[in-house]
Amino acid sequence: MLKQKDTVQNMLLQMGPNSSAFKESEVKNTLKHFTKEFKHMKTFETDMNKMKVSFTAQIENLQETLSSSLLQTIEISEKKDKDIADLVKMIEKSRAKHHEDKKQIKWLRKKLDKLEKEYDKLVSNHNKLLQSKTAMDTKYFTLEKTHEKDLDLIKDLNKKLYKMEVEDDLINLNPYDLHMKIRYYETQMDQKDKEC
Repeated sequence: MLKQKDTVQNMLLQMGPNSSAFKESEVKNTLKHFTKEFKHMKTFETDMNKMKVSFTAQIENLQETLSSSLLQTIEISEKKDKDIADLVKMIEKSRAKHHEDKKQIKWLRKKLDKLEKEYDKLVSNHNKLLQSKTAMDTKYFTLEKTHEKDLDLIKDLNKKLYKMEVEDDLINLNPYDLHMKIRYYETQMDQKDKEC
């Protein structure tokens, strides 16, 4: 801007005072105009510099924000990748466990079928044993009744046998001995009745 001012001044001076173009008032007006323009340009330059500084600061802040955002994006992406990898591992582990569980369930079902068959067999054997027990109880009851009859018969036979022995023993006794013997046998019979 200073160069332009000097150039105009030099040009006017070179025309000389005798030149028709040379007029002092015009020179002053021209210089005043150029001075005003120069000040305006200086103000504009200052404003531009301020704007440049402001824009530079804004760009730097934006770059920092973008860098921070990029770092956060990278961290989120890495975490997401890790989470996905962990999830895939968990799914694979769950699938493997599910496969093992299916095998275990299959084995348990076979075992259960075998136990059910064994249980059915035990129930059948138990029923047979119950039938056998019922038959044995019936036989025992019959034998018990027979045994009671046999005991009654033996008791009756013992009495008859004893009576025969007494009668045989009493045939040749005198009245006194006979009386004593009868009392003895009666005591013996009472004793045997008590024992029976």
